[in-house]
Amino acid sequence: MMRTFGVVAGIALASLPFCLAHGPQYSWSWRHILLLFLASVVFGTVRWRTNSTAASTLVHATYNLTFFVGFLLQRRELLN
Repeated sequence: MMRTFGVVAGIALASLPFCLAHGPQYSWSWRHILLLFLASVVFGTVRWRTNSTAASTLVHATYNLTFFVGFLLQRRELLN
């Protein structure tokens, strides 16, 4: 997409399917969709800047881990 539309448009257009794939998980909440879009833009930017899918995957994994840790901490507070 970047070769056809340029870097900015290519990353933005590639981020749309990412949002659509994750949308049902968040009941199509516009706030979550926006967050997913922005996160996907970051993943795409990392991929473009480093020329490495591994780097982008590591950023994605760290993003997911952050939410998972937050979930665990929230659950821990509810149990106390």
